[in-house]
Amino acid sequence: MCAVACFVALAFHMERVAAASYTVNALTDIGTGSGTVGDLRYVITQVNASNDPGNTITFSITGTITLSSALPALNKPVAITGPTSGTGMTVDGGNAVGVFVVNGGVTASIANLTIANGNTGDGGGIYNH
Repeated sequence: MCAVACFVALAFHMERVAAASYTVNALTDIGTGSGTVGDLRYVITQVNASNDPGNTITFSITGTITLSSALPALNKPVAITGPTSGTGMTVDGGNAVGVFVVNGGVTASIANLTIANGNTGDGGGIYNH
């Protein structure tokens, strides 16, 4: 009887966590934003801090983000998708830093982005642990 009662009690306390969508809306690289919207550095930090499975990052802008330092490594599953129309979206390492780092055991997909000038000593465009 306790097994059934314990299971029922456990079932009522389980919460379903939905995937979250984040939007990059600035070409800056200073880590600013609010909620689920901000520059790329901010949005990656929010994804990494979330408990949501299967997050997405999209871009509401086009242009080039030139990194001033390495972005936070991706440590949660995420799909990063650049704009599908317009002049495109570039993330540029400025030959000084690698662009994206994907931690071991993390699934990340990146589409519709140009990844440019990543420092090869830091993995270049995408460093996958």
